[in-house]
Amino acid sequence: MLQTIGISAVTSLLCTAIVFFFYFSILAPQGPSKTPPKDPLFAKYETIVNDFLDMVRKGQIEAAYKETSPSFQKISTLDNFKKLINGYQSAQNIPSSPCSLKEYSEPFSGSINDLPDKYMIVQTKCEATENKEIKGFFIEFIENEGKSKISYINVYKTPVTHKKEGQ
Repeated sequence: MLQTIGISAVTSLLCTAIVFFFYFSILAPQGPSKTPPKDPLFAKYETIVNDFLDMVRKGQIEAAYKETSPSFQKISTLDNFKKLINGYQSAQNIPSSPCSLKEYSEPFSGSINDLPDKYMIVQTKCEATENKEIKGFFIEFIENEGKSKISYINVYKTPVTHKKEGQ
């Protein structure tokens, strides 16, 4: 008799575990995903910036210049661009690792200094952390023949700031 009760209890527990497993893993309705969907524009702009910075790190300054927008090239010669990049490099503003896009704006209509045309501009902010410093870039893009091209770049460096959670 004791043997029958023991076998019944084990069988009952096993059946209950199987039912719970199937319900929660297969039949239970799935709730909303805990990770928000990825915004493809973050990846798009981040790739353009990091490809540009990679060319600069490799010393391919002319190739990096060719990847900027025609409007940028109208107001900045290759020689001026080389001086700009040399200044960034001598100030150690170019990170040795890829930067991460932190934010971007919706496209807005605007003009570029010394140019008469209006453009659809997207402003972005990209950062990399190195040696207890944030090396960042404010970068603007405009569309050129269906491709986003850099039309403005400005660097900044700040110390890494630690914040308490919830503040």
